[in-house]
Amino acid sequence: MGIAGGIRAAGVIGLSVMGSAYAQSNVTLYGTVENALSYTTHVNAAGDSLSGMSAGILTTSRWGMRGREDLGQGWGAVFDLEQGFSPANGATQQQAWSRESWVGLEGPYGRVTLGRTYAPILEAAYMADPLREGTGTASVVALGQLSVLAPGNGYRLDKTIRYTTPASWGPISGSMLYAFGSPGSNVQKSDFGAHLMYGSPSLTLVAGYNREDNPWDASGSMINAVAAGTPRPPIASPAYLNDWKRETWMLGANYTIDKLNLYAGYSHDSDRPSSGTARRAYTTHLYWAGAAYWLTSNADVRVGFYKLRVEDTNIHPYLVGAQLDYYLSKNVDVYLLGAFVHNQGGAGTSYPVVAFGTSAAASAYGANTLAQSLGTTSSVTPGTNQFQAAVGVRYRF
Repeated sequence: MGIAGGIRAAGVIGLSVMGSAYAQSNVTLYGTVENALSYTTHVNAAGDSLSGMSAGILTTSRWGMRGREDLGQGWGAVFDLEQGFSPANGATQQQAWSRESWVGLEGPYGRVTLGRTYAPILEAAYMADPLREGTGTASVVALGQLSVLAPGNGYRLDKTIRYTTPASWGPISGSMLYAFGSPGSNVQKSDFGAHLMYGSPSLTLVAGYNREDNPWDASGSMINAVAAGTPRPPIASPAYLNDWKRETWMLGANYTIDKLNLYAGYSHDSDRPSSGTARRAYTTHLYWAGAAYWLTSNADVRVGFYKLRVEDTNIHPYLVGAQLDYYLSKNVDVYLLGAFVHNQGGAGTSYPVVAFGTSAAASAYGANTLAQSLGTTSSVTPGTNQFQAAVGVRYRF
């Protein structure tokens, strides 16, 4: 074979190898686009109602890219980048990849990832929540500002290292996560979480845990705001913030009987300093139950009841929600939902925030899905009930 022939042969072999390598890699573009028309009562202290377009009633609109490259012998490199946005006005969230941004390796012994991701306890709560996608209604996720979604900065965590069990474990699965602290301190706002799940065709059992160290801002403003309107005094000095701990654990289950799914769960959240006398601590309990039933092969109805109790206060609101979902295709569905919150004991629970009886407390915790999409902060007068209804359409790809 001559030199030219050898070069041509080498080129063919090189292209063949390159093509084989690329064939073992894949990147998938995915996302959800959802918009709804909603009506909500008592959205502020004046008792006004609000109607309009609300993006993200069931699921926040997002788009992302995930990929995997085969490294051989069952190992692979993986990544996921996901950004949230509002289709109502096209606005994106402040972070470029606000929802997820991580990279890692997976193999026969599990997966290890580095980056921004969800708290494991959220995944446990999701499996036990009858209105699991209803973040804008009366769901565990909506109430999670105080209970299930433990991290003070939300249920997504930055600078994490996470381990997830391999599929070879069969019906048992779980994960552990550690989030590094703020600059200058590996403890300030650091986080540890884990979840464990048993899943069979008819029964799913879940447990979750989360601990956050020193979750509050140095000013102590959030703690003081939360304490307002309760029988316990606010923290005396921001110095105690350096000794603050927040722990959450939850248990839940869902059980399938033919077309019927039954759900139940409980979470316990304690927020307190581990030492010192001048402090303001609280403990919350969240109980929930509900069901989902497939009316036809492409239509289901869901109902859920949620009860929140804050120890040593008269704050114990409950929420009831219902949702009808009709699938026009595998990727497109339309829905109708309604939810009602009863603020017993002077509670100020509202869509989308959970307040300790004052608008200041509600503002301190920040708005969730509904307020973000409508450009307002929803806060009710203590003891005032609230109702929300919405009709929407969702496309997933």
